[in-house]
Amino acid sequence: MYRPVTNPTRGADRAAEYLGDQMLGQASPLPFPTEAIIDATGESATLLQTCDWRGHSPSAIGVDKSGKLFIGAFSELTVTDARVLPNDLGHTIRARRQPKLKGKAA
Repeated sequence: MYRPVTNPTRGADRAAEYLGDQMLGQASPLPFPTEAIIDATGESATLLQTCDWRGHSPSAIGVDKSGKLFIGAFSELTVTDARVLPNDLGHTIRARRQPKLKGKAA
């Protein structure tokens, strides 16, 4: 995870260098801000975009509880937003429809 203002291993003068050697590729906005948890700290966050962060892809750009932007690999974040989590009822309905659909195709 990279937080420009709180990264303890790099001084403020090295922030630009750090991003320079960890190039960001194309960023794509999510359809809506998505709630998540930062696994290492358990804090709530809002994900805004996905991106290609060399060496950490796929990744997300988000805002932490302090209002600071961060970049985190998908392996460092857990989505908690009910709008994007799999819907168990939807899975049940689709599973019941599968045999009917297979019978019609035959």
